[in-house]
Amino acid sequence: MLLAVLLVSLGGGLRGYLLAQVLGAVLVIVILLVVVWKSTPPEARFPLPWPAPLEPEVWSFSAAAVGVLLLEFLMSQVDKVALGFYVGTRSVGIYSVAAAMVAYVTLILNSVNQIFSPVIADLHARGDRAMLRRLYKALTKWMLGLTLPLAITVMVCARPIMRIFGHDFEAGWPILVIGTAGQLVNCGVGSVGLLLLMSGNQRRLLRAQAGMAAVMIVASVALVPVWGIVGAAVAAAITNAGTNIWNLLSVRKVFDFSPFSPGFARLLPPAFGAVVAALALRHCASILGQDLLVIVASLLGTYGTFAGATAAVGLDSDDRLIVSAIWSKIWRSDAGSKGMAS
Repeated sequence: MLLAVLLVSLGGGLRGYLLAQVLGAVLVIVILLVVVWKSTPPEARFPLPWPAPLEPEVWSFSAAAVGVLLLEFLMSQVDKVALGFYVGTRSVGIYSVAAAMVAYVTLILNSVNQIFSPVIADLHARGDRAMLRRLYKALTKWMLGLTLPLAITVMVCARPIMRIFGHDFEAGWPILVIGTAGQLVNCGVGSVGLLLLMSGNQRRLLRAQAGMAAVMIVASVALVPVWGIVGAAVAAAITNAGTNIWNLLSVRKVFDFSPFSPGFARLLPPAFGAVVAALALRHCASILGQDLLVIVASLLGTYGTFAGATAAVGLDSDDRLIVSAIWSKIWRSDAGSKGMAS
């Protein structure tokens, strides 16, 4: 993200953004290879003799996981293929940049999922559904709360964000609004896909992905010829929201709980204040004519307003537990670094 902002700010435009994406992907692959190599016991790096055959359960889980990933890839490409076929390559370029920006809205969700997935497997194996339910509800509320200011900034400042890549890309601003709305549904239901995958219910997840992949194909073919890039964005948002709602219903059927609680109502006043702050800051900053200033001011203002309003509304017991855990982790890390320095 930092590299993309740097290269685009230096005048790299779309080329700079694409270069940042490629370099970021290469760096991720290199880091993953290093971590996997270090985490693998030396005797297992080059096993001799060849390891024993895997159990049928492992093959079944792996096949379902691969199927889910393939369907996710299909759903992420159908809208672009339909645009290229019905509209033209220029629209594909605008749409791809906007869709990549929308993907950053789920940054908090994706980060939490990396940590929460092994916790799901552990709690499910121990049969501790009460703790799993409590963590799921608390984390979903926090993921949505931390995502709302970012989503509000993206939707309010959609035009300035797209103008960063050049005035030709400004036409893609509706994609940011529509796509972000779909991603808010994703964040609002939390880690429903992981709950199914890490609890042995991967086939339910696979069925949901397969059903919504069919919806994505039909919606893209029906909407793109009529509405162009807006039709592709609507098809993607419908598929995204539909997949998460389907998975949420499966989670309710399997685990008999959902992420929603009265505590979610506490997010409404901060969210309203963040919207007002984003609109006001966009109007004031746009007078200077600097798009980057508009975006930064809106982002800082929405997060500041949201945090202040949240503190004024108050935290419940689960919220205070998470805050205490975060501060405890930060305090231990800070104490450890000071000890090493001394």
